[in-house]
Amino acid sequence: MEFNGISAEAIGLLAQNRFENSKAFYEAHKKEINEGVVYPMRRLVEDLRPTLEAINPDLILDPLRCLSRVRRDTRFTNDKTLYRENLWLMFRHQKNELPTPMFWFEFFPDGYSYGCATVSSTPAFLEAWRAGIRRDPLPLLDAVRKAATKGLAPGGEYYECYKRSKAAQDGITQEELIPWYDAKGPIAIRHVAGVAGLNKPRKLVSELTAAYEAAGDLYRYMLDATTRFNARECADERD
Repeated sequence: MEFNGISAEAIGLLAQNRFENSKAFYEAHKKEINEGVVYPMRRLVEDLRPTLEAINPDLILDPLRCLSRVRRDTRFTNDKTLYRENLWLMFRHQKNELPTPMFWFEFFPDGYSYGCATVSSTPAFLEAWRAGIRRDPLPLLDAVRKAATKGLAPGGEYYECYKRSKAAQDGITQEELIPWYDAKGPIAIRHVAGVAGLNKPRKLVSELTAAYEAAGDLYRYMLDATTRFNARECADERD
């Protein structure tokens, strides 16, 4: 079954479920929440599968593994709120190695975002990342320019950078590369205000497909960087 969209009412119910913060309320509305947001998100994975498999056939594309849960894991956080008001899809490599690149899609009560990022970046990886840029900046520059054609750029709520610019210290002057050189976690993101687009299923699938295709070279650049770094780390551990 194709992705059939997510209505503003369904998103509102998810937000109300978080506000109520009650197992009784959740159980009373679980069927509506599943039909309104959970099942459509799973179907969205299937609609995106051909595009994502063409970029990397080794991505995890099992809808049950890609989709976040409505119920939060509160064991290791001070925030004991039981339920989410946002859900996301994360498309990662099957190898359980970190750091790793991924595509994602996420919605909130006031909008949605998507993009491509490297998760679990360590200081050692980021040094290797910057060394790669210094060695040959053109592949990354070409990749970020392609991603930018669909509005994907470093920034947004998940972007962090060093207070003292590493680019300034190392003489990186190319304006388009500076946020990538200074990033504590490489990320290209587009945030869309409002949720009306979530209920236009064909348009949303086309939007995400075009964005992921445009970010394909950036994803592959990240994959190559993380693969080489992880291989080196494993070799060092054996030695």
